[in-house]
Amino acid sequence: MDMSGISIIWLRIKMKQSVLGASLFVGSIPHSVAFYRDMLGFEFEGFWDGEKNTLTWGHSIEQPRYASFRLGESKLGLFLNEGDKVVGNAGVFHMMVPDVKDYHRTLKERGLFVKPPVDASCDTCILTIDDPDGHLWNFYSVTA
Repeated sequence: MDMSGISIIWLRIKMKQSVLGASLFVGSIPHSVAFYRDMLGFEFEGFWDGEKNTLTWGHSIEQPRYASFRLGESKLGLFLNEGDKVVGNAGVFHMMVPDVKDYHRTLKERGLFVKPPVDASCDTCILTIDDPDGHLWNFYSVTA
């Protein structure tokens, strides 16, 4: 088999690289949806309806096992932890916001107790938050 043209074809392919999304295991879908939607202000899309095999956009179902959020061009999925899957501290999630200090004020107004953002190296300001299941989020903005 002649493979000589493969490297040329590969170089011609233009790939858009971006984060497609993340999925987290959580102890309670309704509790986590309330946190991400009402506290953090993430755009809630809906619950997975296993009986209809579809996403029920913006509506509640009795015992949801999955919920979806839109984060700009990316997605966040929440799966119900129904076993011995790792919950919390599976990694650190980073999300850029226009002004992390304004975001901090908004979170406090929503009733979330969070420590103030910290000025970090590389001209950034970082706000660190744990979700109800221990997943760590860093919200940051560029300060220079």
